[in-house]
Amino acid sequence: MSSFISKLRINYKSILFLLLISLVPIIGLAISIMWIDNNELKASLDTPIQSLTCNQLARIDEKTDSIHNLLSQVSDSLKAENFNNLSRNEESSKLQEIEKIIDQNQYGSLLGLDIIPEGLDPIHFGQSNINLENKWVSEWMQIAEEGQVFWYSEDNSVFAVKTVEEKESRILLVANLPLSFFRVIFQDLPANFGYQLFNEQNQSLIQLSSPMGDFPLQNYMERLASQGKIDSNNLQATYCTDTANWRLIIISPLNYSVANNNLLFKILLVVILAIALFIMIFAILMNQKLIRPVNDLAFRLKQINQNKLPDFERIPENPYTGEVGELIAEFNQFIQNLKITHERNSILDEKRERFELALQGSKIGLWDWNLINNHCYYSPTWRNILGHTEESIHNLPTEWFTRVHPEDIETLRTEINNHIAGKTPIFEKEHRIRHMNDTYIWVLARGLVRKGEDGIPYRFVGTIENITQRKSLEARLLIEAMYDPLTGLPNRTYFSGIIEQSLGRIHRREEYHSAVLFIDLDRFKNINDQYSFSIGDALLLEITRRLKYSLRSMDTISRFGNDKFGVLLEEINGLPDTIKITHRIHKEINKPFNFSGEIIHLTTSIGIVMLSRGYQDSNEVLRDAESALFQAKSDGRGKFEIYDKEVYSYTLSRIRVENELKQALKNDEISLCYQPIIDTETNQVIFADAISIWQHPEKGFIPKEHYLSVAEDSGEIIPLNNFLLRRACNETFEWFQEEDTRTLLSVSISPKMFLKSDFTETVLSALADSNLPNEFLQLVITESSKIYNSGVAIQAMVNLSSIGVKFCLANYGVIPSSLEQLKRLPIHAIRISETLIKDIPINEEDAVITESIISSAKVLGLQVIATGVNTKEQMDFLTQKGIHLISGDYVSQPLMKPEFINYLKRI
Repeated sequence: MSSFISKLRINYKSILFLLLISLVPIIGLAISIMWIDNNELKASLDTPIQSLTCNQLARIDEKTDSIHNLLSQVSDSLKAENFNNLSRNEESSKLQEIEKIIDQNQYGSLLGLDIIPEGLDPIHFGQSNINLENKWVSEWMQIAEEGQVFWYSEDNSVFAVKTVEEKESRILLVANLPLSFFRVIFQDLPANFGYQLFNEQNQSLIQLSSPMGDFPLQNYMERLASQGKIDSNNLQATYCTDTANWRLIIISPLNYSVANNNLLFKILLVVILAIALFIMIFAILMNQKLIRPVNDLAFRLKQINQNKLPDFERIPENPYTGEVGELIAEFNQFIQNLKITHERNSILDEKRERFELALQGSKIGLWDWNLINNHCYYSPTWRNILGHTEESIHNLPTEWFTRVHPEDIETLRTEINNHIAGKTPIFEKEHRIRHMNDTYIWVLARGLVRKGEDGIPYRFVGTIENITQRKSLEARLLIEAMYDPLTGLPNRTYFSGIIEQSLGRIHRREEYHSAVLFIDLDRFKNINDQYSFSIGDALLLEITRRLKYSLRSMDTISRFGNDKFGVLLEEINGLPDTIKITHRIHKEINKPFNFSGEIIHLTTSIGIVMLSRGYQDSNEVLRDAESALFQAKSDGRGKFEIYDKEVYSYTLSRIRVENELKQALKNDEISLCYQPIIDTETNQVIFADAISIWQHPEKGFIPKEHYLSVAEDSGEIIPLNNFLLRRACNETFEWFQEEDTRTLLSVSISPKMFLKSDFTETVLSALADSNLPNEFLQLVITESSKIYNSGVAIQAMVNLSSIGVKFCLANYGVIPSSLEQLKRLPIHAIRISETLIKDIPINEEDAVITESIISSAKVLGLQVIATGVNTKEQMDFLTQKGIHLISGDYVSQPLMKPEFINYLKRI
């Protein structure tokens, strides 16, 4: 069959032929019906409907009899039992018997049984949970008669009621059933039939109206009982009753009789079978050869139209021939092409989406210029950058170029033309463009030109990005990078660039002269400490004003930071003009400053460098100017110095020593030696004078004269003194334990360390860590005016003296001082300056000063120590004058710790 179908050629002629054949049986049916007398058919079919009605009523009787028998069994069972003994106790045999009766009934799964003793609580059996209302029970108690069963319909349920009387007791038996108990009987009726069931009390137990309409039964009940059937409104009511006086009425359409005629049924059956056969054949052919492939094609094309692309599966071409086969073959080719196109579009869409997301996220506008028709597309982001909408900007290149800043348009066109001409690999140009609010913004345009096979450019595509914020930030950073934020003056970087320009002019012009002044405000830090930083800032602003007043408009002022300024003097007549201007600056800055009643006096030191062709860059100029400034400060501040190469070499040497000293402290290159201070009367070592030794890894031993002054000036003397104090205390405690000696440790302390507020804590920490007794430590401090005038220093001496630490004043006699000042200090001894001792007894003036110091010390009861005694003549003179504590190379050179311990043992 399938091979035959596959070989058939389906076209419009064969389909028309099949349709004509299928019409023949229908025409024959119409002719047959015309010869049939409907009235006779109707009369002949009345009897079957009457029989159907009575058969249905008989089935109802059969079901109600089953319920009647159940109630009778329960009634008989109850009569044998005393009513008062009824209970719901599960152990009651009578109740179990009733439950068994219900279970054995064929409708036991539907019904529920309620036993209601008069005056007692009801007892319920069965699966039904219908609640009996009290008014129903009261009504049934009054109506029901002994032994009879009455049927009622209430609340979508039907009830069979029977009473049982025994002596003076009365029990009501109620069997309740759902309406489906009766409806199941009528479920086989045709869909357009209706029915209504009445009990012996003429109460309607169940009914269903016909879909054809309502039949007015109340108007025809008496006629129905006598005639058996009534017609009305195209409906027929058929009546039947039984011995129990139950009545059933079935409502049916009037033409039903014709439809059920046996002869007509046979004719229709043959016609229907014939039509069905033809339709089946036709449907198979249409489905196999046309409908299924066409539907498949239509479905797939619908998916394509709705952008719900199919999985590109090909339709098999083998079973189909003719036009359908050609259609499927063309569709399969179309699907194959569509698949390739879809794959290409997917890749393009992914790239396009990635590109669009990147542009949107980066807020970059896109432009696409067609160089052939001069049409230029601008993306929405491009328009938004300029504050415009899509309607306000047309797709023309002039929309771009007419908005470019006049100063930028020529360079922009030049860059574009160069790129189109192939002179640059990529187009990139920053320029200003007018925003919709009539302000100019900075944008960065980038682009790339496309050329055809003939080498002629046809497309120019690129982006535009708003860089206004970046440009503003660059300008702000440039200002911050080139200018001092407080004074607004050029900073050192900017000033260096101006010096470079001046050096260039020196090389080009013989008559050109210029100079650089390096200005430093003396002791400016004290002003910040004494007053406040706000006063300090105000003072710097006033200094700036005075410098501008002192200089010419062509000169440049710069602030290097803190209290340092730089000045470039241009177009001057050599050194005389430079000195003249420097004097003017000194005069202006030395004038008092008045801030809210506070009078501040300030001096300044200035280093001068005359620019020449020997300088290669600004770094060399500023280096030499700073060297001259350093020399000016060393000479007493408030002065100016002109750069000298020898001074620079000296300064450079000190800087190197300072850096090497820092490394020496880190690398443990510093060690200690001890020089004995003996008592010439007892020949005992009274003090061990601790001296630092620097052993450089490359230069070897470095004398203290080469680095102590550098350490003092740079501040490195503080960590050096701290190291010396701690190391000396630790080593002294070691020989103090090993040897029975009363030799005291003597350590020299710099005034910078001594004047620090934490000096007392530093000494106490060193003593505590080393366990050296306090009375075995003598601190040697250099005499200076700062010591005499510092309350912090004097208080530190008092605090340490109170716990046993001794103090010795070194270099006494170098500066003018009085006994009154000396008495203020809690010292135990003084050291005569080595500058006085080195020339005695030959230098009579130094000898007289020494004798005066000895006399003053005796008056104050202080020990006098002479250091730097290198000859026998010096020692004899000092001992003759009453000095017995002597140290120097004549007594002993400085000794390392082991050698010093051996020296103690020999003494």
